[in-house]
Amino acid sequence: MFLGECFMSADEKDQQRKDVYWEDHEVNEEIGRQLVKAKTLGERISKFGNWLQKNPALNIYHHEQEQHGCRTEALPPEIHQAMKDWEESFAIADKLRQLQRRLVELKDRKSTLGMI
Repeated sequence: MFLGECFMSADEKDQQRKDVYWEDHEVNEEIGRQLVKAKTLGERISKFGNWLQKNPALNIYHHEQEQHGCRTEALPPEIHQAMKDWEESFAIADKLRQLQRRLVELKDRKSTLGMI
C-alpha cells in the first residue's frame, strides 16, 4: 500500500490500524473522564452559587471565619475545594478541546488507512 510518500507492507498497515484503534479508544476514555470532572466541578460550583444567591450569611461559611453570633452551616469540604479550584474549569475545557481535535486527526488517519 502507498501511504503519503512511502509504501507500507500489510503487516505495517495492520499495526498502524491497531495503533489508531487503540489511540482512538484511549482518547474517548479520557474525554469521558474529563466530562465527569467537568460535571462534578460544575455541580459543586452551581450549588455554591445557589447558596450565595439565596442565603449567603448561613451557607457561605468555613471554620476559619468568625460567625459574629449568627447561625452558620459550614460548606461541605468538596464544595469549598471546588471554589478554591474554580480555575481548573478552564484547564478541563482546554483539555477537552485538545482531545476533540485529536479525534479529528485520528478520523483523518482512519480514512487514510481505509478504516472508515
